[in-house]
Amino acid sequence: MPGDDPAERTVASERSLSPMRRTIASRLQESYREAVHVTVSREVSATAALAASDVELDGDGSVSPSVTDVLLRALSDSLADHPSFNATFEDGTHRIYEQHNIGVAVDIDEGLVTPVLEDVGSKSLAEITRERRRLTDRVRAGEYSMSTFENGTFTVSNLGPLGSDFFTPVINPPEVAILGVNRIREAVVPATAAEGRDAGNGASGDGGPAGDAGNGAGGDGDPAGDAGNGAGGDGGPAGDAGNGASGDGGPAGDAGNGAGGDGGPADGRFTTDKRMTLDLSFDHRVVDGADAARFLGTLADHLNDADAYVG
Repeated sequence: MPGDDPAERTVASERSLSPMRRTIASRLQESYREAVHVTVSREVSATAALAASDVELDGDGSVSPSVTDVLLRALSDSLADHPSFNATFEDGTHRIYEQHNIGVAVDIDEGLVTPVLEDVGSKSLAEITRERRRLTDRVRAGEYSMSTFENGTFTVSNLGPLGSDFFTPVINPPEVAILGVNRIREAVVPATAAEGRDAGNGASGDGGPAGDAGNGAGGDGDPAGDAGNGAGGDGGPAGDAGNGASGDGGPAGDAGNGAGGDGGPADGRFTTDKRMTLDLSFDHRVVDGADAARFLGTLADHLNDADAYVG
C-alpha cells in the first residue's frame, strides 16, 4: 500500500530554475570553484552608526540615512585604507581600483541580486542615502538591466533584519571580498569597549587598532539598506571574551585576548552597548587573514567615528 515503504517519497511540486536563478547558481558555483574562501569575523559597536542614522541630513526629513548608508560610507573609507580589498582577481591578476563601486545585496522574488552603487568614495552620506534608495527601489520594481550589477569592486550583504548572528557570505566573482552584516543587539561589555577603547586585537595580537572587542558576528539594516533593526535582541552574553579575529593573537603569537578576555576589565566596570558582528569573506589567494583582521579593525574605527559623516 502507498506509504508502507518508509523510503517512499512523494513529490509535492517541482519547478525549473528561472534564467536569473540559473545565473545566480552558476556564479556561486564559479566562486566556490575558483576562490579560496576564508571568513574572519569581528564584533563592533553600532552605537555611533545608530546615532548618525537618526540625523536628518536635509532639514525636512526627506533624507535620513539608515545604518547601512552609514556603513557604506565607513566601508569606502576603510577600502581607501586597505585598497587590496577594493579589487578583482581574474586570470592570475589582482586588479585594484580607484573607484569604490560597492554592490548592495537585495532580496527580490527572483533571488538575491547585487546592484552596484558606483564611486561611493566621492559621495556624501546624503548622496549615498538618496542613490542607494533609488537603486534598490528600481531593482525591486523590476526596472534594471545587467549593467545595474556590473563593475562592482566590493559587496555588502545584510541579513540583520532576519535575525542572523553569523553567516559566511560567498564572494561575488571576480571580486576578492564581501562583507556580511548581522543584527544589532544590546550586549553587556567592558566600559572601555563602549567608549571605543577596547583592546580589539589586530592580526599580530598587539592590541590592534583602537575600536571594538573583536568578536564573532552581529547586525545591521536590511539587504536593501534600510535600517531594519531595533536595539532588540536577547541582550547577548554578558561580557564576551573579546578575542581578536585570529583568536590566538595572530602571526606575532601574542596572547591575543581582547578587553575582558582575562575575566573582565581591570577597573571592573561594565556597561551596555549596541553591538553588531561583521563577517568578511575574502579570497585567500589574494589577501591573508591578517589583512582581513586589520581591515575589520579599521572599519570598526570608522564606525566609532560615524558622527563625522553627519557633522
